[in-house]
Amino acid sequence: MDILIGSLGSGKTYMCYRKIKETLKVNKKDKIIMIIPDQFSLEVQRELIDILAPGLLLVEVLSFNNLVQKANIKVPILDDLERIMILKKVIEEHKKELSFF
Repeated sequence: MDILIGSLGSGKTYMCYRKIKETLKVNKKDKIIMIIPDQFSLEVQRELIDILAPGLLLVEVLSFNNLVQKANIKVPILDDLERIMILKKVIEEHKKELSFF
């Protein structure tokens, strides 16, 4: 797993887009899930349409809340620290099954 750290406007999001595009060139069958903050979901989906069309069908953009709903997990409202702890636990439990970048 790569962790991208940088200030606003430093290119973190576009680095992710580039990695997704490179992955789709090599692997056209596995689905990619991009987990993003809730407030950026629509913006990221629009940008991916421009960058990845027609490969967009293999990329799913989910906020943490959407991921929880999709997994049909019943959880109370969580604060940011609790979300990070849960996400870390899920990643650790399934790290052999997942590809990260």
